[in-house]
Amino acid sequence: MSIPPDRLTEELKMRAQGRTNQRMQQRAMERIQESRQGERAEQTLDQVLESVIENRYNRQELIEGWNQDKLKNAKVVVAGSGVLADYVAISLAALGFGEIEIYGSDNTDRIESAEKMENNDYSYGFIFPETNEEVSKAGIIADFANKINPTVDAYGLNLNLSRDKNLSVMKKPDIIIDATNDSASKKELIDYSARNKCLFISVSSAENIGKMGVFNPNNPNNKKKGEEVEKLLRNIVFYDMNSKEQNPITGMAVSALAVDEARKYIMPIRNEKVIDDLVVHSFYSEKRFDNKREIEIKKNEEAGNDVLKNDVLKHKNVLMIGAGALGNFMGLGLAMAGIEKLIIFDKDKVESTNLNRQPFFYNSVGRSKTPALITELKKVNPKVDYKGIEEFIDLNYDDFFEKNKIDLIVDCVDNDKTRALLNYYSIKYEIPLISSGTSHNSGHVNVSVPGITACLNCQREIDKYALEAKQRTQESHSCIYAPQASVITSNMAIAGIALGEAIRVLNPEKYGEPVSYELKYMSEDEYRVGALPVAKRKCECYKDKKAIKKWPEKMKHLYEKPVR
Repeated sequence: MSIPPDRLTEELKMRAQGRTNQRMQQRAMERIQESRQGERAEQTLDQVLESVIENRYNRQELIEGWNQDKLKNAKVVVAGSGVLADYVAISLAALGFGEIEIYGSDNTDRIESAEKMENNDYSYGFIFPETNEEVSKAGIIADFANKINPTVDAYGLNLNLSRDKNLSVMKKPDIIIDATNDSASKKELIDYSARNKCLFISVSSAENIGKMGVFNPNNPNNKKKGEEVEKLLRNIVFYDMNSKEQNPITGMAVSALAVDEARKYIMPIRNEKVIDDLVVHSFYSEKRFDNKREIEIKKNEEAGNDVLKNDVLKHKNVLMIGAGALGNFMGLGLAMAGIEKLIIFDKDKVESTNLNRQPFFYNSVGRSKTPALITELKKVNPKVDYKGIEEFIDLNYDDFFEKNKIDLIVDCVDNDKTRALLNYYSIKYEIPLISSGTSHNSGHVNVSVPGITACLNCQREIDKYALEAKQRTQESHSCIYAPQASVITSNMAIAGIALGEAIRVLNPEKYGEPVSYELKYMSEDEYRVGALPVAKRKCECYKDKKAIKKWPEKMKHLYEKPVR
């Protein structure tokens, strides 16, 4: 919703007096109507409301030291209305930051958005208006943030913060996140941050590179490190990205990291500290997380330099296993990339405890995850051919792989026995595999391309971990039976890193050979991200037909359904 400046205070008061609760009731009623069509509703409205309110933050409140009230009482300003603002606002809302102001100078309507979608131009975002009337993009983002978490108060205003006179509209926030590619905006907001003692986070992305940096004016060491602080401030203005189109692929991970820094500032856990350096996600670097220019990326004369406009991806079919937290963001990225076909496996149903990290299920509690996710992805890119399979993949899918042309397998699951199985299918059918995993404060990405890299088992002994996990004794794959702490930021960061590798694997002519390291995200690490050596960089397991043939017999007990 777009709010004129003279109504800003009035709107805040109205929301504080109970409009948030009205939105919660409306969303709950929609969930009952949409997820139980043709069936008798087993829960009343009050029960659904109680469940959603009580369980929304359950998985993040499992983290020792987590204090949801601190986030609830925090105010964040987001500058920008492009795809990075989409990412940032969604993450802030999912975590439960209580008040989110979004300022951007772009207007749009459904016709303009449809044209951008047709051209695979998602630099302006993936949240589109539902009307032909021209509306504020910041308002649309705020509306979506309120949908995914009705307990927060998000609103948008059509206002350019690169002009000093406009800054008076803001009431002092705790944090400012500049999600623009506008150096003038960043400079003005850095000055505002210094004067008002609020944290400033800068995030930008362009083709093949994304960056994030933080300035904390309350850091007592600023005076001691005067020259270093001045250098940092110059660096986080990101002059090299000024006025360039934002890139959804390189922007996803750095946007997630930006929000996690905001969380650390408001609610540090243990000895966490806000970073005082830059984080880079670069396709030019062999290790992905520095400014080195080691990789030559070929230009596509017809499509320009934008990876999302490359026709090669229009002929690629991707199999994604898992539609949960990683799957939400990986599916979003693949949809924006414009692949030909996306096949999604998942048998789980949406639970209220998923909502803190799986934003596209805001109105789907009780529904199966696969069709619920596909419904939302079609809104982003209806040109992709989506196919949902509401099953857990097992040893009985050789026929599927033999009949379907699969260019890439993407692992978005939360258990090692499925990763081991996907590695088996990868080497047997010589299909590249990207494997990802997360905890609440870390994650990893491994890339396996038969004949070029080592398989997942040779990289990280996935068969051994699968056997040790003993997950075959569990009665359900659903997270609700084995609660584990989880937040949106680690999942979004790892999905963004994995997405970058997926684009590279699908287009080796442009990007060259796949990464030969395990890519890591570590929230408590000084540098946040890194590239670690793998146990083995290359193998020929795909050629060992005897071992491939014996593997199912050795591992089949992991995939047998328990006797009830």
